Order: sequence, then structure tokens, then C-alpha cells
Amino acid sequence: MAGRGSDVDIFLSVRSSSTLSDIYEAAYSFAASRNWQPKRQNVSIGVIHSGYDIDLVPGRIIPGYQNFHNLHVRKTGTWQQTNVSQHVRIVSQSGRLDEIRLLKIWRNLHGLDFTSFFLELFALEALSGRSYNNLADNFWYLLGEIEARITSTVIIDPANSNNRISDSMTPAEKVRVRDQARASRGLQSWNQVVW
Repeated sequence: MAGRGSDVDIFLSVRSSSTLSDIYEAAYSFAASRNWQPKRQNVSIGVIHSGYDIDLVPGRIIPGYQNFHNLHVRKTGTWQQTNVSQHVRIVSQSGRLDEIRLLKIWRNLHGLDFTSFFLELFALEALSGRSYNNLADNFWYLLGEIEARITSTVIIDPANSNNRISDSMTPAEKVRVRDQARASRGLQSWNQVVW
């Protein structure tokens, strides 16, 4: 299917007095009304539109702080404050976009619940100090790091030290990601890992 494995994150910055849960559900209802096959995720709503996997991330702007938003955290029924502009800057200026794209394609093809921001920050931490010029080796190394450390690594939101991004996945979800990394590393050819 054309476009499958592609990944787009769209942040919806909302000025509203509605609860974060209501804002989240309104975004879900909008996607459902457009037949985008929405799926509730932790802080985002996954949709499929024109063959692309898209995460809609609704956030309520904090008055007086243009780049800071509160997000609904569905799995815990709580909220978190963060700065999405800072997240975008960190990832886009990392020099690791190819590795992150490939890891997201791998995640999507294998149907894993590996939240985008956790995936991105995990990849950046794991690849620290490695060459920027060897995508295949770096991706293989990332799978090894996921297998070895995904269940125990703590990742903190660089925009808010109170947010443990690694808590965005349950222990069972982390085990499933770890097991798929192990299985992928045991395969004989790339077209069995990412296709």
C-alpha cells in the first residue's frame, strides 16, 4: 500500500477553556467524522489519511506561554505540560532524521505501540557519539539498543524535567517492542525487517 510506514505528527494548538480530555475527544470525533479510522493513543490520535499514518496531538496552550501546552495523557487520565516547539527543534536539528524515519517505519510495519517522542529521544540518546554517515549500521545498532535497554531506560522530557517520557508506554508495550527488535535482528535480510 503506497504511503504505509510514512509518519507525520501534527500538533493541534488549541486556545480553549474546555478540559484536556474534552479537547482530546473533540479531535477524535473530528477524525471519526472524516472516516480517518482514528485510534486513541497516549497523548495523540492515530489516523490514516490518503495512505499515511498521522498522529494528531491536541494540546491546550498555556496563556502567556506561546510554546508551552498542556496535553491530555489518556493512559493515566492525567495531563502533562511541555514545549512542542522545543521538541521539534531538538529532533529536526539532531542530524538523525533518517534513523528516526527508518525506526518509525519499522514500528509501523510491525504494529508496535512505540510513542513517537519516546522513540525519537531514545534514538537520539542511543546514537550519541556514533557516525552520521552509516544508516544501515546505525539502524541495526538501534535495534540492539532497543533489545537491551527499552524496558529499563528512563527518558526525561527536555522541556519539562517532571515528564518521564519513558512512562508513556506500559511495561507490556516495552516488552513487545523489545521482543520485536530481537526478532528483527534475527532475520536474514532487510526486506524482512523493513519492507
